[in-house]
Amino acid sequence: MPRVEHWERLLAAAIDTARARPFVWGVHDCPTFAFEVRMILTGGEDIAALWRGRYTSHNQ
Repeated sequence: MPRVEHWERLLAAAIDTARARPFVWGVHDCPTFAFEVRMILTGGEDIAALWRGRYTSHNQ
């Protein structure tokens, strides 16, 4: 999977932004962060769009 130009800076910025956001299941959690970073670094689609905001805990 090809990465966008200057992906290193984009990754650092995504991590910095994530640090300032509260953990919320389905909105800002481990999987949504990973999929968001994938989208940023590849210029690709949001493959988590179907799940984003549709669950509220890891038990669902």
